[in-house]
Amino acid sequence: MLKLNLPFFLCALGLSQMAFALDIDGWRVQQTGDFDIRNELTVRQEVETYTGDISIYVLEKKPSSNIVYVLVPIEIIKQDQTKSDLFDPSQLKLVIDNQSFTRLSEDSFLSDYNITPLPWLRMKKGTHKGTLIYEIPDTLQKERMSLTYKDQPIDK
Repeated sequence: MLKLNLPFFLCALGLSQMAFALDIDGWRVQQTGDFDIRNELTVRQEVETYTGDISIYVLEKKPSSNIVYVLVPIEIIKQDQTKSDLFDPSQLKLVIDNQSFTRLSEDSFLSDYNITPLPWLRMKKGTHKGTLIYEIPDTLQKERMSLTYKDQPIDK
């Protein structure tokens, strides 16, 4: 059963985006922040050496040419303990211009940038927070992005 609850508007990079909160088979799924479009991920680290000097390191990760990252913070909560359905986060897809995008299969690098990736495991119980990351062509119209679960729209 797919039931949409509590829609609200968010802005990402000046673009209005519909965020979502929905119930699916005993699970509550909610977007906890904006769609975040980035040309690169960067983090600046200051490291104190044994001499007391401060060294600054900048770590950067860029997608392939003509590609951008889309980061989506999300929280998934088991609400109905009587239902035994597992939640499969690999079924969360980003849809733009009728094109569907699967999240990056290797997203552990997000931790290097102080971003917690959403676990890939099929969820049986509890609360799970993290960020989904997708790569999309930079030529797509990004005014209207949406997420789907098992190919069902979850923001309408």
